[in-house]
Amino acid sequence: MIARYLAENLKLLREGRGLSQSQAAKLAGLPRPTWASLETGSANPTIAVLAKVSSALQVPLEELVSSPRSEVRFFPAAETASRKRGGAACRC
Repeated sequence: MIARYLAENLKLLREGRGLSQSQAAKLAGLPRPTWASLETGSANPTIAVLAKVSSALQVPLEELVSSPRSEVRFFPAAETASRKRGGAACRC
């Protein structure tokens, strides 16, 4: 289960930063195939490797192995409808 969490978190974090696997691996000082195997869940990384990865992505190690966060979507204010009632505005 932890390998699956690690794989999902790595991919989400890397993509969220707009990095390719090669770029992320270079930041972590790892070979790209190692990064790829981490993202597929087929690796059994050491703590040293996880420390390099967490440092490269600038997240605590716990965030790499914990249950993945729910995906969210950003809705710019200009793209949402607004209703006013009394002194309050509601964007829906």
